[in-house]
Amino acid sequence: MQATKERTELIQATSEAFREVMPGVSKAALWGNPEEQHGSITRFKAGFTTPLHTHTHDVRMVIISGTMVHGDADGQKTPLGPGAYCYVPGGTRHTSACTIEAECVFYEEQPGKFDLKTFPDHN
Repeated sequence: MQATKERTELIQATSEAFREVMPGVSKAALWGNPEEQHGSITRFKAGFTTPLHTHTHDVRMVIISGTMVHGDADGQKTPLGPGAYCYVPGGTRHTSACTIEAECVFYEEQPGKFDLKTFPDHN
């Protein structure tokens, strides 16, 4: 759903709205559709880690709770706590992780379909 000039939209991401998209990751769409331009609240289980990967489209995130760790292709890891903003340009190799202490919750949006291309042979 997108706000229009005609009305304001208020959406609450309830527990029932979250759908598992892969083991350890669930999303609740706030506007749009993950098959197109969209904004979602995403949850990573505590301890979840992605392999090195890219997305076709830019990703913008704001951390709501927990501590995420953004890793770049060179292995540099940056912890991101509540209130942190992260922008990952489309095509940029990176990892995403959630520390073991608590699940991570963040808002993310993309200008196109969500995808994830992994590089499993990367050490």
